[in-house]
Order: sequence, then C-alpha cells, then structure tokens
Amino acid sequence: MQKLKLQNFSVQEMDSSEMSMIEGGSWIGRAWNSIKEFVLDIVHEIVTDVVGADPTSNL
Repeated sequence: MQKLKLQNFSVQEMDSSEMSMIEGGSWIGRAWNSIKEFVLDIVHEIVTDVVGADPTSNL
C-alpha cells in the first residue's frame, strides 16, 4: 500500500456541506438509504410470509 505524501496535496477551506459529502454524503442521503433498507426488509418479510419461501432464492 502506497503512503500519501501530504506535501503533494494542496489544502483549501471547505464549507460544512462539502465536509458532509466527504464524511459519507448528506444527511438526507443517509436517511434515504436507511428508509429504503427498512422498507425492503419489510417487503421481503411480507413476501416470504405470503409465498412461504424466500423470494430471492431463485435469483
């Protein structure tokens, strides 16, 4: 693994929105991903209960 040499990079000031993007995206994006994962889990459980088998087993 190559180590980064900091003298090769320039440093600049960032505002809070730029920092949040670097730290893992905006809070809306993180919240949306959590909501999407929650809904997909619920749908998976409902389909599994109704069909009686794992709907992803044939994929």
